[in-house]
Amino acid sequence: MTSRSNTVDNLIDGASISLLTTSDDPIQITISDDPAALVSAAESFVSSFNGLVDSINEFDSYNADTEERGLLLGDSAIGRLRTSIYNAVIGANAGLTGQFNSLAQVGIRVGQGARLQLDSEQFQAALQADPDGVRDLFTFEQFEVDPVTGEETDVLVARGVGVEIDELLERLTDSTDGILERQVQILQDQIDLNNRRIEQVNETIEDKRARLEREFNNL
Repeated sequence: MTSRSNTVDNLIDGASISLLTTSDDPIQITISDDPAALVSAAESFVSSFNGLVDSINEFDSYNADTEERGLLLGDSAIGRLRTSIYNAVIGANAGLTGQFNSLAQVGIRVGQGARLQLDSEQFQAALQADPDGVRDLFTFEQFEVDPVTGEETDVLVARGVGVEIDELLERLTDSTDGILERQVQILQDQIDLNNRRIEQVNETIEDKRARLEREFNNL
């Protein structure tokens, strides 16, 4: 086999090999799972999810002491989004065909304070039993097939938890019509309206002041 660079990507499926130096003797390559790295990735997912929920709650909060309101306080869309995110992590995914169809089956579940928690031992056991099934829980994507051409379309008909949360976040943060962008625009419209009202009041006050000055001068 030959390669134009010192990185070989198509010798072993799913592996990238870096060629560091030449050797007169055969080189043995051992490929194995790294459970610690996978557990760390799961911990990162749990931490990121909890951070996301904290941010959403901050948008929908009210501080009675300071009377400070969150940007999306009372917005029904943010409530629906929060519900959808929790449903994604606690519900069963009917689109998955592997051994696992919910995060609870691999040790990730909602615990105290409505925060995600990870059971590392259960997660590692699930990895040993069905690593592909665990992976699909997060990354699985199945697209609709065009009945005429037989080719995949851009329409997702089944998705893993990670893919579903990505879609939900897009609804929150899309710069064109995301929930945050719409709320910012609503607030900006209110600010613009109040500024116009202030200008009108100032003009009315100025007109009245000028009229009173004329009346005083006439007297």
